[in-house]
Amino acid sequence: MSWPTFELVRLDSTERVAPAVADRLADPGVPRGLGGYDLLDQARPLPGDDTADLICFGTVGPFGRICVRASTGAVVHVPNPERITTNTVNTDLDRLAGCVRAVADRFPFYSADSDPEDWDRAAADLRAALAAIDPAAEANHGFWQTFVDDVAMGIYSTEEVLDED
Repeated sequence: MSWPTFELVRLDSTERVAPAVADRLADPGVPRGLGGYDLLDQARPLPGDDTADLICFGTVGPFGRICVRASTGAVVHVPNPERITTNTVNTDLDRLAGCVRAVADRFPFYSADSDPEDWDRAAADLRAALAAIDPAAEANHGFWQTFVDDVAMGIYSTEEVLDED
């Protein structure tokens, strides 16, 4: 994997996505996957959401989805699409972009042979940067809180992120 960088990607949407949401996902776009999520090839309503309020544009792990709520513009994480419960990511797509940029700008967090103090320092730096961009990033059990907790556990060393041995 290459060094993480911030990049906005113009994302196409299926015809079921409201025009205003589709336009926003296409221009200026959404951040390329960084910080634990990958982009879908096309934004689409969450399966099972007949109102088409949750528009998915990214994946997290095998089942999770990153979506924008069409009715409010909030960005949420849906851990299990069959249950349609949500966790906070960001207040809106602009603040998501700001948080992803902050994560990319702070990288590298620490090396594989670093001490737990280095992990804590990186997590504290990230927590402060993310909260300054969007207080919603501090939400209990939220996407960014979980990411920062993982950083504090030593999971995001440079070697691990870059998949180096």
